[in-house]
Amino acid sequence: MKIMDQNNTFRKYSTYKDSGVVWLGEVPSHWDQRRVKFQLTYQKGKNPKDFVFEETDWVYLSMEYLRSNQAKIQYIKNTKGCILVNNDEILMLWDGSNAGEFIKSKKGILSSTMALITLSNSDQNYAWHYLKVIEIQLRESTIGMGIPHVSSDEFKNLLFLLPPPEEQTRIAHFLDRKTNQIDQAIAQKERLIALLKERRQILIHKAVTRGLDPNVKMKDSGVEWIGEVPEHWEVMRLKQCSSKISKGTTPSTEGRSILDEGAIRYIKAENIQDGFITDYPAHFIDEKTNSLIKRSELRENDVLFVIAGATLGKVAIISSAETPSNTNQAVAFVRPNSIVLPRFLSIWLTSSVIRELTWLDAVQSAQPNLSLENLGNFPIFLPSFKEQKSIIEYVQKIETKIATAINLKQAEIEKLKEYKATLINSAVTGKIKA
Repeated sequence: MKIMDQNNTFRKYSTYKDSGVVWLGEVPSHWDQRRVKFQLTYQKGKNPKDFVFEETDWVYLSMEYLRSNQAKIQYIKNTKGCILVNNDEILMLWDGSNAGEFIKSKKGILSSTMALITLSNSDQNYAWHYLKVIEIQLRESTIGMGIPHVSSDEFKNLLFLLPPPEEQTRIAHFLDRKTNQIDQAIAQKERLIALLKERRQILIHKAVTRGLDPNVKMKDSGVEWIGEVPEHWEVMRLKQCSSKISKGTTPSTEGRSILDEGAIRYIKAENIQDGFITDYPAHFIDEKTNSLIKRSELRENDVLFVIAGATLGKVAIISSAETPSNTNQAVAFVRPNSIVLPRFLSIWLTSSVIRELTWLDAVQSAQPNLSLENLGNFPIFLPSFKEQKSIIEYVQKIETKIATAINLKQAEIEKLKEYKATLINSAVTGKIKA
């Protein structure tokens, strides 16, 4: 797909002037400059008092709903005093981790963390692209804030560049065409990544339910939707392969606090990413707190399994580098006994078999939640130690090969995103002539 112009070069305007703003630099001489406050108005949303879960005409526009098709939908019955918006209007996120970001709306009721942007005297598509450049400045200004939020004065006094109307339209058409090409290329690479992940899951599923010997004799697993497993494998429950299955505790139940630094790592569900335990965000507890919640103190080779929240089913193994540590109530730990290798157990827990069972058994209330009893009763098909080691080596090779391919595609996606941002910036600030 052709994205860049031939030789990756663009025309420039004949004359430029100093904008007076460092991040804008020089701009075409014939373009107007106005403060944002003279070019647009905004209305901050208000949180409604009454939420209902039966369908009505108006949806509450939470951040989760705007970003995901799987978010729980909350409806509004009484819209008095609320800000009503329609599809494809421009919203700015006012507070929160994404403060300063501009997004397109869906029909619904605006939350108090967002503002509806109303533009005047400019091509709407040109203005949208220009606002995505302003977004960078707003996002940078929130760095370091405890709770990020947009400064109203800073926003209103930013410069808004206004080419003549016909140029605005031409720039908008140019960027719509180019960004659509880039988005299509990104989507294609994202589909390839999804296929690679699916391929990885299929190969792992086959390894942990069929083994590596294509000629092995099979037997009924006793689980209807899994079918047969190798004849000599043991069909067991997870609790039979563990010396302990438990979950963490919140320190506040003991009148204690989570710290920004300390002697004992406190691992939350958010720290479990792609099979590893991340250092950020880092949480800690002191030794006294750890002694009070000692039943959930973690050991090397404990296998963590998220049992509550949006990341339900995420898995990681505790290494020696991550001890001493403890965990909270959203994370269960399985302590393998002598008949199973920890790495084999973690591979099994990430298989599509367990993923399917996890979501079938999860209690759908305020958030998905899996009981320790259900976790302990999950099936596991256990080969000999020798086969467990062979399967571990086989899976590691698969994961390394596919991870390399995924990383390559992700790097290509990042380059496309950077090019898109640079292209938009260059066009709406006049560095190139569309």
